[in-house]
Amino acid sequence: MDDEILGEEYNPDADSDSDDDEEEEEEEEDLDVDPILEHYSLSHHGGVNRIRVMPQQPSIVSTWSDAGTVNLYNIESILATLNGSPKKNLLSSSKDPFFVYSGHSTEGYAMDWSKVTEGNLATGDCDGSIHIWNLASSSTSKTWTNSSFNVTPTYSTPTTNAETPPSIEDIQWSPTESTVLATGECGGYVRIYDTRCSGRPMLSTDVTEGSGVDVNVIAWNGL
Repeated sequence: MDDEILGEEYNPDADSDSDDDEEEEEEEEDLDVDPILEHYSLSHHGGVNRIRVMPQQPSIVSTWSDAGTVNLYNIESILATLNGSPKKNLLSSSKDPFFVYSGHSTEGYAMDWSKVTEGNLATGDCDGSIHIWNLASSSTSKTWTNSSFNVTPTYSTPTTNAETPPSIEDIQWSPTESTVLATGECGGYVRIYDTRCSGRPMLSTDVTEGSGVDVNVIAWNGL
């Protein structure tokens, strides 16, 4: 089943640009001014498991699809339209993602953009794999295409014996370190990775004290 991405802007003062006489008349008549909710939708293949925005480039939106793909959209013209700019580029802009990545073996939920390094994205899937995204050197012109990013399968969740790799439920880049990220997994583990050391975590901790309860959400202390 396909889904939609919906962008909205709420403008509570949409009808307040009237002259003083009109405002006085409205006050006397005790009229209510209705706000305006503007929206624009994008088609999306499969359900949206997770959606994130690049902090340094708010027009770049990433989604995890339940179809097993990661999709990148450029919504620059849509944001410009919602912010009141002319609509000349909106109808001609593509509603499709400029990059559809199918390198994961299955769907996932874990996704996070780095706040430290522009263009660094981490995605984790339900088979326990983590892929690291980096801006390609050719993307400095900010013309976004399917060659704007390099994606590298970097980590697989450690397992013991013949266990099925636990799903990566959440992933978060460090707010201060450009190479450090943390994951929360099914089975109770939180792991810390450093991209300078590929293939294994730097730290692994069972935060559920052996109960095996899933870690669905994690966050860094921002202090």
